[in-house]
Amino acid sequence: MKQDVKKQYVECVYKLLQTEGVSGVSIRRVANEVGCNSATLYRYFNDLEHLICIASVKYLEPYIEDIKNYSSTIINPVELNLKLWERFSFYAFHNADVFETIFFGSYSTNLMELMYEYYEIYASNFSGLDGFAVSFIFNSDIFERDYMFYRRAANMGYLSADASRLLAQTGVYMFHGLLIECRKNGYSTEELNCKASEFISNLTTIVDKFLLK
Repeated sequence: MKQDVKKQYVECVYKLLQTEGVSGVSIRRVANEVGCNSATLYRYFNDLEHLICIASVKYLEPYIEDIKNYSSTIINPVELNLKLWERFSFYAFHNADVFETIFFGSYSTNLMELMYEYYEIYASNFSGLDGFAVSFIFNSDIFERDYMFYRRAANMGYLSADASRLLAQTGVYMFHGLLIECRKNGYSTEELNCKASEFISNLTTIVDKFLLK
């Protein structure tokens, strides 16, 4: 019963995020849409941002499918990471305010807990993931998520250990800077596509300079 009620809230907020963005979600609006009083929300969520963050995880579902598909076909961890960055940046730049909230907002350090809460509601959406993919998805730190791939690449002889940490930091800093730019400037769909292409092209160029083989 509890998960059914939480799912109702999550679905409601997800629809509001799609039509009005993060700024269009309010406690009163959610209460009206769900058909309950505002206080009821606090029985299931810490606050409105907590609910928004859980609902925002739904935006990661296409990316989770990409992880399933690419991790089963791409063996080289550097190639896999760049491919996943390509897809991640595309989704993120087209939904910049949502991804900013998830990965850099006040609940970003609790991403693992948010993912588990989401998993409890939509467990079937996570089927087919191997152990590495699960540890990657449920990691709270976006830097550590990136570093996992480069560390594996270093262990396999593709990079030095020092380069793996530097590349993880560089990728996250580049991504966050462009994410903020996309959020603030109201780019068109074509411009957002160009920004995603620019990001992955620049990141690939940098990574290539550190490859040992």
